[in-house]
Amino acid sequence: EARSARADLFAGAGLRLKDARLVRRAVDELENAAARIDPARTPLTWSRLDAQRAQAKAALGDLEGDLGAIADAVATLADALEGQPRDHSPLDWARGQAALGLGLQALGEAGLNEAAFEKAVTSFDRAALVLKDAPGLALRAVVASNRAICLARSAELTGDLAVLDAAEAAFKSELALAPHRRDPVAWALIQVHLGRLYEARLEITGRDRGERAAAAVAFDAALDVFAEQGLRSLADIAARGLERLTGLPTA
Repeated sequence: EARSARADLFAGAGLRLKDARLVRRAVDELENAAARIDPARTPLTWSRLDAQRAQAKAALGDLEGDLGAIADAVATLADALEGQPRDHSPLDWARGQAALGLGLQALGEAGLNEAAFEKAVTSFDRAALVLKDAPGLALRAVVASNRAICLARSAELTGDLAVLDAAEAAFKSELALAPHRRDPVAWALIQVHLGRLYEARLEITGRDRGERAAAAVAFDAALDVFAEQGLRSLADIAARGLERLTGLPTA
């Protein structure tokens, strides 16, 4: 458990600093941890470590621009999740699905592969089934935010604005249920999704027909809620959305 936690720290620092050496250190920590585990006696722990190791390898491949390494890590991660039933440990299963989604997203970015983005959305949807009952969990924001990004990237690659239209309609339907009354964090997450979709529409069309202002309102509303709730990681996601708008078309 200590090696697993330390690997998370190394991988997180490596991704933030774009330092492949730190991510490689995370992989080494997980290799050492796995060597001490008997998969026959503790299959859940083994599966958890295997998934974490594959996620770190995918991150390393992403940093090094190695498409083959990312693909191998994604395949390994998918195999690891086969032995991790959802009912045994729902949160671990959700973490694994989120990790698979992130790996597929990295594969999509590295190869400009629309199919990888679509599969990533499916993995994020699976994770969200469990995480919907944990509104304060940072992983929920990661899943929701990256799902919206994958939808946007898929639309960008195909030029299919209908993908964005469908996603926007779904989010607005959720808002119509007034989730802010019972779950302000969930409401704010939907605002982040909408902001990202408006942002993607601006990037695809190159014209601003009110999307910039709508995105700014959505990100700003989400930022206020996250700040009030003391959710710093979520507030950072909304703040970065506002920052990105400054580089988008104005006309």
